Amino acid sequence: DDGDQDDDGAADASSLAAPPPAADDEDDAAAPVQDAVGQLVREDLPACHNRDRADAVAMKFCEGLATKKAQRRLARALFACPRTALELLPQYSRVAAVVCAAFPDVGRALCQELASEYRFLFRGKKQHNLESKMRNARFVGELVKFRVAPPQLAFNLARNCLSDFSHHAVDYCCALIETCGGFLLRSPVTASRTAKILGAMVKMKTAKPLNARDATLVSYAHDRVCPPERAARVMKPRSETYRFVGYVFARLADASLDQKTGERVEATIRALRALDWDALDEPAAPLVAKHALKLARSKADAVPLAADCLAGLHQFRPEATARVLDSVHDALDIGTSTPPDRRPLRTAQRLVAYAALLGECYNFSLVSAAQLFATLRRLLSRGHACTDAFAAAMAARGARAYLETFASVERANAEGLMQEGDEDEEEEVSQEDPSQKALDASALYRAARDGWDPRAPCAGDPPRCFLRVTLCCVALRTAAPCLVASRKAD
Repeated sequence: DDGDQDDDGAADASSLAAPPPAADDEDDAAAPVQDAVGQLVREDLPACHNRDRADAVAMKFCEGLATKKAQRRLARALFACPRTALELLPQYSRVAAVVCAAFPDVGRALCQELASEYRFLFRGKKQHNLESKMRNARFVGELVKFRVAPPQLAFNLARNCLSDFSHHAVDYCCALIETCGGFLLRSPVTASRTAKILGAMVKMKTAKPLNARDATLVSYAHDRVCPPERAARVMKPRSETYRFVGYVFARLADASLDQKTGERVEATIRALRALDWDALDEPAAPLVAKHALKLARSKADAVPLAADCLAGLHQFRPEATARVLDSVHDALDIGTSTPPDRRPLRTAQRLVAYAALLGECYNFSLVSAAQLFATLRRLLSRGHACTDAFAAAMAARGARAYLETFASVERANAEGLMQEGDEDEEEEVSQEDPSQKALDASALYRAARDGWDPRAPCAGDPPRCFLRVTLCCVALRTAAPCLVASRKAD
């Protein structure tokens, strides 16, 4: 009997000891999964900077990694998005939306964490952790837009903020409305409640003594959700010839075509020659000149193409080139004569493009070197006329400089004579001529005799404005290779 009892006890012991090895086998089998999940939440998830990466992370998690423990771990990782990386919130919400389609527990856990964080952040009405509050508001808004969080969550949080609409509650409510307000307002189910919340925010702004910053936040959030109505832009009616010329120049600047640059230029010239240049209602020359200038303004790389096209067209239709050069000279004269405070911001960039086009026109022999340098000289001298008042002022400054320099040199010579030299030093102290030094100093203030002086005051070219110098440098830099080559040929 004792032997039978011993056998029964051994059997019971063996039956009780059997489960632990099975549990160890499950842990060993789950270890690779946990390692893969750990790599996904540590490396792949923080690198979700676009939709493709977010979708790849979500699909990787759903394909064999979505255990109960892994789902809780992913929810915690999504909730732990850094408060300084708000640009990751849309991608994190996208990952949550894709995963929740198969495993809704991840979305519920994430929403519960965000709601708990909101209650913790606004507990006691302490005005701290503004970045964390902004992260919470934007995260909730993104989850609402991806239909992970219910709209009721956003409404509850907004209503809680409106109950005490001050300090950080204003920031939180405005951030939440900016993120998901447009989505909720345009959804038929939630449109009415969203409109009521927006109306309550506007009433709070006028009823409560908000400071300028909070009032601006409320106005911006309202305009972001309900932008003010604007009149539709009316397109100008364009003729078929106008659209055709624009299409031809657009193809000329399109580098994605299979044609080479020379082939595109030749095709453009042939197409432009086929136009009706003698039409009375809409001649082709103004249209070609207008689109050539527009092409030069739009792209810096297209300036040589426009000049090459004009050069090829010049021998057949010189009136187009004449119109382009006239427009360039008029724009340069008017732009450089306008004071900087009255000059539009885009004018300077347009003038730089026109200066480059002028240099390219010299490279393609559309203008001569004499015409180029005459234009640059006119740019520099325009408005700097040497008037009688300016000459008198410069003469007075020259006389003052003469007297001051003469007196300083005389004083220096007298001090040199008074100094006692060393006994071993036999060299004499050199004496400077005060008259020559004074004449050299006064010559700096001598007005120019050819009618203009760059020091003369000009409203279009104040001392701290370098537009004219920039235009001259651009034109010379563009024409420099051909200028040097022509000089060597001479």
